[in-house]
Amino acid sequence: MATEPDPKRARRDAADAPSGDDSSSGSPSGSEASEEGGVDAREVIALHFLDPAGEGTQSLQPVASTSHPLYTHQIFEDDRIEGYEGKKRERGRARTFYERAETHRRAAFSTLSLHSIPPGLRIDLTLSQASYHALLEVAWTARVPGSVDVRAALVDALPGVFTDRAAFTAALAARPAGGAPPAADLGPVVSSFPYGGDEKAGTVDVQACMLAGAPEAVKALHARIQNLLTFFIDGASDIDQADPAWELLTAVVRPPAGGPPPFVAGMATLNHMWGYPAVTRLRVCQVLALPPAQGKGVGEGLVRAAYALADARREGEPAGGAAASASASTTHPRPVLDVTYEDPTDEMQVLREKVEAERAAGCAWLAAAADAAAARVA
Repeated sequence: MATEPDPKRARRDAADAPSGDDSSSGSPSGSEASEEGGVDAREVIALHFLDPAGEGTQSLQPVASTSHPLYTHQIFEDDRIEGYEGKKRERGRARTFYERAETHRRAAFSTLSLHSIPPGLRIDLTLSQASYHALLEVAWTARVPGSVDVRAALVDALPGVFTDRAAFTAALAARPAGGAPPAADLGPVVSSFPYGGDEKAGTVDVQACMLAGAPEAVKALHARIQNLLTFFIDGASDIDQADPAWELLTAVVRPPAGGPPPFVAGMATLNHMWGYPAVTRLRVCQVLALPPAQGKGVGEGLVRAAYALADARREGEPAGGAAASASASTTHPRPVLDVTYEDPTDEMQVLREKVEAERAAGCAWLAAAADAAAARVA
C-alpha cells in the first residue's frame, strides 16, 4: 500500500542534504553507497532487449527497449548490493516500493550507451528476443575489498548466461534461421490474437507442449526465459523440466510479411494436478509477459489460452484438436475439470476475475439462471 509523504521527514532530508552540486563525485561521498550502505540492485541492473530485426550484429545494436527488474532479493539480500558505489539516491521523500516498481517498469532507453546511466556500479544484461540468449556485463568505479562478487552471484543465478561478448554474438550467429525454435517444436497453436490489438503489428500465437517430451531446443528456450522469472515474480522458483506434469505455453509474435523475424513475447507454465476420480486440475503457476511486450495483451492472452486448453480437454481431447493427436509432447490422457491458480498476485487475481467474468457472461445457462433470479427479485 502506498504511503503518504511525511512532511517532517522531507524537511529533515532537505536540511541534511549537502549544498552545491555533487553529481560528478568519483568517490562514495554523497552517493547512495555511503548514505545507505550499498546500492539498490533494481536500479543498477538494466535489461536490454535487442531489436529482433537487427540481432546478431557485433555492436549489439539497436536495442528495442531497456527495463529494470522489480525484484532482486533472491540474488541480493534486501535488494541491495553492498560495497559498491552506485547511482545517486533521489533527495526528499523516500519513494514507496510501488513507485519504484512503476519507475523500473516504465524505464526505457534507446541505446546501450555507457553514458546513458550515471557512473558507478552498472550491470547490463543484454537479451535476444528471439532466443533469450543473454550477455552479462558488470562494471564499477569503486569497490570495497571483500565485498560480494556481483558477477559471480549473477552467473550463479542465471545459468547459461554469457559473460564474453564475442561468445555471445557467436551464439546468436549460430542459431537456426529466425533464432527461435521452429514453430512445430513449440506445439500446436492454442489461440491467436493481434499483437497490442493491432493486426498490422503482427499476430501472437500461443503454442502449447508438455515440457518433459519437448525437443531440446524448446527446453533450452524455456530455461533461458525461466532465468528472468526471479526479476519479475516475487519468490519465483525453477521447475523440473523432466516432471511430466508441466506444460509450457509460449507466446510468439509473428510480424507481417516483410517485418522482423518472429520473437518470443512471454510464457506461462501449467501444472497438471490429479483430481478425483480421474481428471486433471489445470493449475496456472507462472505467467510472464516479457518487458518489451508488456501492455500489449500478452499476459491476458496466455491466461485465456489456459482456459482454451481446459475447454478443449473437457472430454479428454488433446490441445489443438485432432491435429495435435499425433504429438506425444502435447497429448494428455485425462479430461480437465477446472483451472486453478498457484498463489496469484493481486494483478493476476484481477486478470483472472476479468477473464472468468467474461467467460461467465458468455455462458448461456448461467445467463438464463441470472435472468431468472433477477426476475424473481423484481
